Amino acid sequence: MNLPIYISQYSSLSALGKNSDQQVRNLRLGTECFTSIPKDMLPDSFGVGYWGAIEDFTEKMAICFQQQDAEGASHLKNNLLDRLFDKLDFSEGFDLVVFSDNSQSNYWSNFENGLNSVYGLTGTDIKSYLSRRVGAIRLLNISGACASGVLGLAHISDRIRAGDAKRVLLIASELSNPLLYYFINFASLGVLTSSLRKNLSELHLPFAANRSGFVKGDGIAFLVLERKESSNVKLRSAQHALDSGSLAEMSSSGAVLEATVLSAINKAGFTPNQIDLISSHGTGTVSNDRIELDVYRRIFKNCEQAPYIHAMKSQIGHCLFASSLVEIVSVIYMLESGFYAPNLHSDSRISEPMFSEMNRKKLGAPKTALKVSIGFGGYIGAAVFSV
Repeated sequence: MNLPIYISQYSSLSALGKNSDQQVRNLRLGTECFTSIPKDMLPDSFGVGYWGAIEDFTEKMAICFQQQDAEGASHLKNNLLDRLFDKLDFSEGFDLVVFSDNSQSNYWSNFENGLNSVYGLTGTDIKSYLSRRVGAIRLLNISGACASGVLGLAHISDRIRAGDAKRVLLIASELSNPLLYYFINFASLGVLTSSLRKNLSELHLPFAANRSGFVKGDGIAFLVLERKESSNVKLRSAQHALDSGSLAEMSSSGAVLEATVLSAINKAGFTPNQIDLISSHGTGTVSNDRIELDVYRRIFKNCEQAPYIHAMKSQIGHCLFASSLVEIVSVIYMLESGFYAPNLHSDSRISEPMFSEMNRKKLGAPKTALKVSIGFGGYIGAAVFSV
């Protein structure tokens, strides 16, 4: 069994809210946080009408791109990082900073990467900002697509347990522009929601029978991890693997995901019966949602009390490189505050009892949680947390 690593500080910004109080409230209520994309930002023929936007950032940055206002873009990025790190204690410094962002991904061309470096937020921006705050830093980029956050946790936990680091900052960011290129690239993979839906309740439906893909969400989050006992929230284990399916889909058997989840639970010193909450990946894509749910059914079928499965992306969209870390912050909110967030539109669409309101309401406060992340290119991650 792994010795725990403590999460002493954390924060995120996404469509869920502009501060932690608003995020916890929206999470508790199951508030739908999508907003419409201004019509002049995409062609009329393009079938995406909503996004998971960060208040006072996403739309303003898209306008900066339209107007080629690089100075305004730089100002927006610094303001966003000020908001994110508002309560972070920089005084003790960090032995290592690990970050993930989409600037290393291969879905951008060189031309698009150049634009994104100005009108998106990349690791270069984060490094520059942190250097101003804490001086010289050891920086490591980890790229595991949508599973980057869990891969970062696995690397950090190994470093801390080996004595190579005592205090590490983990950051993941998905704040990308130009918007048009982004949508075209992902639409070509067949993973964006397939039609312009007028009803918000039809937008992003993880695990539902009529799911058709995901909505883009912007997000950025950080965790501070330490070996010393510094908080109530503990990382128990983080495991990762590669699946040999296609670029956007897992192998149909789900064997790699199942083995990774079981390994994470075992190394945490738990059994499946001791997991209270599952923060699923749940993108709303047809194949991966089916495979993911089948894995949960196999692992937890003999539990006396089935865990509750939460599908976060139905509220805020898919934050891609930042998705696992943004969703881990929401897991921490639930563990620390002792509640299970409701799933949007699930009872009438998903027959699996682990999603149901009945299951949610009969469970006590969660003490353990499993976070599962699945990334483009076959990246698989699973992490276990406890209070």
